Amino acid sequence: MSLSNRKDWFSLSTWKSVAQALFDSTPVLFPIFRRGLSILESITIPRIILSQFAALVALRSGLILVTITQSGWSWFISHFTAHGRKLRRLRMDMENSATFEEWQQHAKEVDMHLGAHLWRYEDDGAYDEIGLKRRCEMIERLMEKGDIFKLMFQIRGGLSRQQFGVLRDGLFTKAYGGTKAQIEHYIETLVKGLNMICDSPSSENKDSVYSTPNKPRISNPSQSVTVPHVEAIPTDVKLAFF
Repeated sequence: MSLSNRKDWFSLSTWKSVAQALFDSTPVLFPIFRRGLSILESITIPRIILSQFAALVALRSGLILVTITQSGWSWFISHFTAHGRKLRRLRMDMENSATFEEWQQHAKEVDMHLGAHLWRYEDDGAYDEIGLKRRCEMIERLMEKGDIFKLMFQIRGGLSRQQFGVLRDGLFTKAYGGTKAQIEHYIETLVKGLNMICDSPSSENKDSVYSTPNKPRISNPSQSVTVPHVEAIPTDVKLAFF
């Protein structure tokens, strides 16, 4: 190529001509470009799907291998160590229990063997233990006073609104013998309160719940022990509560 031709090649007019030619050929080149992309996608997409499928199979196989390894290790521990053999025997006793009381006794033995019984008395922040203690004390005080109406209000409000975190799944999967001791005490207190409401005297007078005085009475004049006066609750109020 001569020097004059090189100067013509790098001239502005030459590049304008090239740009104009590309612009004029765009309607022709665009379908060709799209066709090339479609061919490229048809070649590469199956490979991507295949690679993702292979990764999924590898992950699934790894999980199965881990599960089999854990099961084999658990079987080895339960058959060839003193700790494992005792635990297996205790669990078999649980499965062969004839009554719930017998099952619960074996469950407590399993918890003691595993150390889970200590968890029942630990304050690990899994629930609001302080709030639950206060609620139990409040219900017990109302039961001692015989204030059935306020007792109904407190129990219903506690069951419908303030749960103190006692419904979390993690509180019922740590130990065989039960959940936290404070939660069990709370449930027992609620049962006692509900029984007291159910066994309290009923009245057909709807205003008796507001007018009956709440004064202690003496069960036996010769004794100094006082029994709380239990107010009569209208029947429709008790039915609405339950």
